[in-house]
Amino acid sequence: SEHIAFITSGGVEIGHLTPLPFTYEAIDALCKNVEHMRRYLDIPIVLENITYTVDFPGAQMSEAQFLTEILERTDCGLLLDITNLYVNSVNHKYDVKEFLRNIPTERIVQLHFVGVEMKDGVMIDSHSQPTPPEIWQLMDHVLSIAPVKGVILERDENIPDFKELSLE
Repeated sequence: SEHIAFITSGGVEIGHLTPLPFTYEAIDALCKNVEHMRRYLDIPIVLENITYTVDFPGAQMSEAQFLTEILERTDCGLLLDITNLYVNSVNHKYDVKEFLRNIPTERIVQLHFVGVEMKDGVMIDSHSQPTPPEIWQLMDHVLSIAPVKGVILERDENIPDFKELSLE
């Protein structure tokens, strides 16, 4: 799997997953990169949504339309990061279920989930907190509408003892 993001610009590594603008030019570049991957990998490729805090000017479509266009043109599966979806819906004030109605849910093959934190009025996927009830509810909804094959909890910091973690 790979994130739908910039990781380099002008040959310089950015150091963080950076969102793509919702444009056809960005889709064209991503599709070329997926085709390049396919030359070397003889396995299915899945792409993962990321969070974004900035709405780039010049967007030619919504996030759901952008994701759909990418998945259809690349014929890839979707690793839907449930927390990223939830965070984006809160930060950008859109209806998450409407978003799900507008993407090809049959392409969702895996889910990731983590906890969240608020920082300066912005929700972030912290990878360091327990998963809140809203994300569990969203995950239940996605599991009822998509052919998910795997679900992964991501925890990078503030890891509790195994017994507590296994409950999550």
